[in-house]
Amino acid sequence: MIKKLRFRFAAVLTTVLTVFMIIVCTVIYINVYTTVRDNIERSLTAAMDGRLDRRDAGAPFRPPEPPKERDGGSDAHIAKSSRVDERVPFYKGGGGFGMGWMKFRLDADGNITEIIRSHLWDDDGGDEFEALADEAVTKILAYGKERGYIEVEGTYYRYGLDRAAGTVVLLDIQNELGVRNRLAMTLIIVFLLSVAVFVLLSAWLSRRVTRPVEDAWNRQTVFFSNASHELKTPLAVISANLDAAVASPEKTVAEQSRWLDVIRDETGKMSGLINEMLYLSREEYAENTVTEDVDLSTETERACLAAEALVFESGRTLVTDIAGGVTVNGDKSALTRVIHILIENAVRHSPEGSEISVTLTPGRKCCLTVTNDGIIAAEELERIFDRYYRTDASRSKETGGYGLGLAIARAAVNRHSGNISASSENGRTSFTVTLPCVKK
Repeated sequence: MIKKLRFRFAAVLTTVLTVFMIIVCTVIYINVYTTVRDNIERSLTAAMDGRLDRRDAGAPFRPPEPPKERDGGSDAHIAKSSRVDERVPFYKGGGGFGMGWMKFRLDADGNITEIIRSHLWDDDGGDEFEALADEAVTKILAYGKERGYIEVEGTYYRYGLDRAAGTVVLLDIQNELGVRNRLAMTLIIVFLLSVAVFVLLSAWLSRRVTRPVEDAWNRQTVFFSNASHELKTPLAVISANLDAAVASPEKTVAEQSRWLDVIRDETGKMSGLINEMLYLSREEYAENTVTEDVDLSTETERACLAAEALVFESGRTLVTDIAGGVTVNGDKSALTRVIHILIENAVRHSPEGSEISVTLTPGRKCCLTVTNDGIIAAEELERIFDRYYRTDASRSKETGGYGLGLAIARAAVNRHSGNISASSENGRTSFTVTLPCVKK
């Protein structure tokens, strides 16, 4: 289930980021495409209207140069003497990226009679330019459209045809198309790289996001497994003793008391386990708990006094060092239960004749520490607060307990914005609880 959840999360996140990237790249391309197209159209319109081939107010103007005769250059259907090759400055007011343009004037038969070129147009010279002009005009007249695109000798042009005025304008847009194509290729590369990054990022985030879910799922699985195991044993004992009692129906209750006593004991164990489970659930998910100022010093002293009989009977010694006037805000019953859990845990897991110490120190955060003899392995310290975890399962069963006490303590402390930790060194184990104190 967790793998499916991770896959779905990564797929959704990757899809969302990919769609966002597509929108961004599309907007960028459309914006540049529109800008290039508008500049081309403005420049073409300005050239066709004659705004690019006449003197502009305040703009420098170079007079047309007389045509030069080229050796060996002859044209069968256009008289060279009738052509005028003018070079005029590019009209910046028309917009554009500085595109080179040519304007052809035609006679009634479609022959070129005059050529006007911008100063941005390279002079190819010779018959090459003649052939380019003738091929371009022939294609444009064959197409018959007033505006369009043509390709001549590997170069793309935007043209405009005005039959009434007998003019053709040719606009070199090779650079503009190159810019647009390079932009498209760049956006595609960026998009593909972004998708790859999105996939890796989504996989990484899916692991981090689903980690609490996975942890909760694993805890729940372990919880049900352990709860089933804990309940299975008393249920089996109860069932066996019931069978024994039912096998002799003629006997009185007093005669079968040994079977009934076992059933009562096992029922009590099940009841205790279920109560512990319910209490733990309440501590972990409690939200609206009534809080009050709790005199933690007094409650700790009371808990130690109540445990003195248990400590004495088990052959251990209880030493206390409790500072007075330590007050915290919280649930009194839950905090008292934490103290009892830590003391009872110390009694259960310390050898006979050992010393158990309870200290409470004030400060910005008060510190309650319960220490007993005994060592807990480092790898077990990380799991000591897990549900049903026991460092010594056999001894725990002998002394009682279900492995839920420390889990309950951690849930209660966390609910009070505190922290609980365990350390084991120099032959002694300490459980430390820190809680924010009430300022006085």
